[in-house]
Parts: sequence; structure tokens; C-alpha cells
Amino acid sequence: MSTMAVYTYFGGMDGLWKALRQEGFTRLAARLAAVKMSADPVRDLAALGAAYLATAMENPVYGPGGW
Repeated sequence: MSTMAVYTYFGGMDGLWKALRQEGFTRLAARLAAVKMSADPVRDLAALGAAYLATAMENPVYGPGGW
């Protein structure tokens, strides 16, 4: 697949970046939604932070370093 074909599919470079960001946020939202909440807000915050970090480590292409 050529670069032009990719840009055409996404409607240009801006569309490609938008799709990439959307996919990253979709993956992050799914991971955060899977965290079970408890009665302890500190535990919940730590669990959400761990889920955020795990998503970033497993999907580095969606972060600033991957662009």
C-alpha cells in the first residue's frame, strides 16, 4: 500500500492523525472502564493510574513518542 493510498483512505494526513488518536483513546477508555471501583478512592486512583500506564506501555505508537 502506498502512502498516497493511506492518505486517500483517511482523507489526508489530518484524517490519519485523527483516526490514530481516536484508536488510542478508544483503547485507553476500554482499559479504564475495566478497572473495578471499590470503596477506597486511593486504591481506585492507583488502579486507574496502573491501567493508564499499562495501556501506554502496551501501545507506544499511540503516544507522543510513537508519532
